[in-house]
Amino acid sequence: MCTHLKILVENFNMKKKPHNYIDFLILGALGQMGKAAHNSLPQTIKELETRGLYVRGVSLVDPGYRDIERQTDSRVEDVMPIRKFSALSDVLHLLLTNTTASKARIFIYDASPTPYHFGHLALITQFFSENVCYVGEKPIFTTQDQLAILQDATLPKIYCNFSETMSDVSLKLVEELAGQNIVSTNIARISSVSKKKAHGLDRDGVTGGALFDKGIHALAFTIHILGVEKVADYEIMHSRIESLCQDERAQTMTYLDSMNKWDKKKVSCELNPFDWSVDGAINTAIRWHVSDGESNTRQVNSKYYFSWVGAEPTSGFADFQKHMADLGFDEKEWRLDVDLSKKAGVSLVDEHVRCSIIETEKYFYVCNFLSSTNPENDAAIWKIDKSSANRMRIFPVASGDGSVFNKVREGKTNRVLVESILDWYDVRRASNLAKPIIAMTHDVLLQLRDIAYRAQTS
Repeated sequence: MCTHLKILVENFNMKKKPHNYIDFLILGALGQMGKAAHNSLPQTIKELETRGLYVRGVSLVDPGYRDIERQTDSRVEDVMPIRKFSALSDVLHLLLTNTTASKARIFIYDASPTPYHFGHLALITQFFSENVCYVGEKPIFTTQDQLAILQDATLPKIYCNFSETMSDVSLKLVEELAGQNIVSTNIARISSVSKKKAHGLDRDGVTGGALFDKGIHALAFTIHILGVEKVADYEIMHSRIESLCQDERAQTMTYLDSMNKWDKKKVSCELNPFDWSVDGAINTAIRWHVSDGESNTRQVNSKYYFSWVGAEPTSGFADFQKHMADLGFDEKEWRLDVDLSKKAGVSLVDEHVRCSIIETEKYFYVCNFLSSTNPENDAAIWKIDKSSANRMRIFPVASGDGSVFNKVREGKTNRVLVESILDWYDVRRASNLAKPIIAMTHDVLLQLRDIAYRAQTS
């Protein structure tokens, strides 16, 4: 037995603080985000131990495990016993028995496809009345009725993986913005998910269309830097679908699971009904009413552009391009194009943009969230003085060799796991992951969807 595992077992045997033992449960364990959580466990376990919190065991749940013997033990770098299950119901009895007897807490990370999240949460709440923490991949809620239940819920403790608020770029930006007032934001998040899906190149778990997949990150990031406790109200100025997803024959996809009037051509698989949502590109604007902590409220105007169809020449993207050009940026500094023609067998370029422009009274901050081995368009923050147009790269200060950003998802996922658990144990707050920001982000997200779809069908 390795030294690390021996120490862990000894800690278990002491049994002085049974509530400090945690049973981990990862749903959707074979998906990309589930693997990220699984792979981050050694670091997560190490950080929790410094706080006197101990992971007792890990259960991985995914339908893909149906072909192996259930409850098969394995190891994560010789640190922790792992059990594998093909369904959530298979593990519930084991957890109910073990956690009740030992008084351990249960931590659930839901990386399954979006349509399953609320059902999982409802099932967990039915069986476990206390000492349970649920962290869901974004988004957790897909209807206003589901969201209303969150408003009244006290158990279990709920968090959402708004990973962009945990990135190195976000952490540095929040430090830089201290003491400043944000005037406006302009955010673009673009990929070619629908094109890759049409050619079988993207993972099945990417669901929800451009708004649900891209928009929720940008909304959570905005609310985070404004301060969720400072946002008094918000107005949606507009929300418009500018492009629809297309299949490999360039035919428009018209199916959306929650809008049956659009089911002219149902192309979604049964297990993931959001795989082919219609919004390939969406352009929105929001006016946030932000309190200054006294009696005054100021307005922050935000523009957003989200795309699953790459950098199509739509009005939303054209507006963002112009803004970046006016600030003196070449597209190669904030846009990444990856040629997938060999994989696809046809001409196909995967276009990526994850860029935010944050305006304060004195400065523009341009944040690139991309992770690239090319220093020219790697993750960065630029600070531009509005009076002189002087531009300075403030993060990273020295790029060194290759990417300076946390290239792997495990870095941000580990932070989400640790911070949500520390909040759960009342060690320190995780305001960027907890109930208030979950409620506000999902409420805006669902309103944006409803407004855009109503306009499309009217």
